[in-house]
Amino acid sequence: MASRRRPIWSGWTASATRRVSGAWAALSAACHHHGYELSPTAGELRALYNEVRLLTEHLGPVSPPT
Repeated sequence: MASRRRPIWSGWTASATRRVSGAWAALSAACHHHGYELSPTAGELRALYNEVRLLTEHLGPVSPPT
């Protein structure tokens, strides 16, 4: 019988889920920008770093699957 795992976001609020999704999308875009796009500024990257830091403090550690 296959084990059933809960997604890590199952206990998060809708607001936290939106913030995580937004930070992920922005960081992904920053890492995969195209030559015709401007690179993110230092201030934008700092803001993303702070958002991720605050989210990790708020949501707590995620334990690896067993």
